[in-house]
Amino acid sequence: WLKMRAIIGKKKRIFFFIFLFIFLSTIYIPINKKYSDKSLFFPINFIEITGTSKIDKVNLLNDFNDFLGLNLFFLNKKKIKEKLLKNKLIKNFTVSKEYPNTIQIKIDEINFLVILIRNSNKYFISDNDLVILYNQDLYEENLPRVYGKDSEKYFSDFKKFLIENNFDIENIKEYYYFRTNRWDLVLNDNKKIKLSTNKLHDNIKLLNRILLDEEFKKYSIIDLRIENKIITE
Repeated sequence: WLKMRAIIGKKKRIFFFIFLFIFLSTIYIPINKKYSDKSLFFPINFIEITGTSKIDKVNLLNDFNDFLGLNLFFLNKKKIKEKLLKNKLIKNFTVSKEYPNTIQIKIDEINFLVILIRNSNKYFISDNDLVILYNQDLYEENLPRVYGKDSEKYFSDFKKFLIENNFDIENIKEYYYFRTNRWDLVLNDNKKIKLSTNKLHDNIKLLNRILLDEEFKKYSIIDLRIENKIITE
């Protein structure tokens, strides 16, 4: 009987401390309205953001000022995620609590693959297939250009195709898309490559061999549009 009474007493103490913790964690400071939502226990005093280079970290931190002083234990991560998802420069992120007083946000930014030229305007195409208006502050050197109506719809698949066929995409300076579903390439040495619409896989295999052949280095244009023919200029 004494043992059972001790167990019951222990359970009562546990429930008491749980109740006390919840009660204290939800106490607010009622001194004035400005601080009415601030918590006395586990208040959020620091927000740490890592992984940014394109994003203005100061402006991003300002977006989270409303979370400062709130209770870390009851942090609503959904509201933080909603704010982060509004920023197109963010591809992935993680949000974690670091007790007693810190939110950690780790950001994975998008990468720009090319600069799209459309109707005399410039845009970035990102590695998550977003088209973002060009911004000089976000400019990255040596990004290739892409030209042609609707080229942004097909560029990602074409780039993957080139990589899968072992073509050195770092050697490409410009991409030109034609509505016949055909591409031209301009290489870093200004050599122009005209690819066909059919048997593109064979086209790229042949092109890989041609670019290694000394005989073809003197030509500025290599035309592979006609099957079984190589036209040079």
